[in-house]
Amino acid sequence: MSSWTLKVRVLQIPLKNCSESYRPIGAAVFMGSLVDGGMVNHGGGFLHSYEFYAASLQVLASFLAVFLAVWAGLRRLRDTEIGRLRIKCVVDLVSNRWVLNPPAMSARSVEAHATFVSALNAVPALFGDDRGVMADFRHFKSQLGADANSALIALLEKLAKKVDLPFGYVTREDLLVALS
Repeated sequence: MSSWTLKVRVLQIPLKNCSESYRPIGAAVFMGSLVDGGMVNHGGGFLHSYEFYAASLQVLASFLAVFLAVWAGLRRLRDTEIGRLRIKCVVDLVSNRWVLNPPAMSARSVEAHATFVSALNAVPALFGDDRGVMADFRHFKSQLGADANSALIALLEKLAKKVDLPFGYVTREDLLVALS
C-alpha cells in the first residue's frame, strides 16, 4: 500500500491506505465528486475490489454478532425461567408438606394434594442434573408407604440448598410440624 496525494485547488489531502487498484490521475474536485479523471479504478469493478471483500466481512461479522447476542439472551432467559420454576417447586413442596400426614382436625384439601403431587412430579424435570437430589427423590419415593417425613425433609433441605433458598435457620422440627 502506498500513500498518494490528491490536489484539490490549493490544498493537498494525503490519501493513506489506498488500494493499488486506485491511482490518482489528478484534476479538480467539484461539489464533492471527482471530475476530469480524479481517481480511476483500474480493477475489475466493485465486485473484484478489496472494498467488496471488506464489506462482505463486515456483513458476516454483523450477522454473527446478532446471532450470538440473540442466542445468549435466549439462553439467559431459559436459565432464569428454570430457576423461577425450581423455586416455585420447592415452595409448593414446603407449603403443602402436610398432605403426607394431614392433621386429624383438618379436612383434606384436593387443591393442596394436587399442588404437592404436581411439584413432586416436576422434581425430575427441574433437578435431573443433580445426582444428590435425584438420590434423595428416589429414597423419598421408596419411603412413601412407611415414614416418608424424614425422607421428604432430607429432599426439601437438598432442594432448598440447590435453589439457594434461605433455609439457614430452618430446623428439621420446623419442617416436621406443619400448621393447618
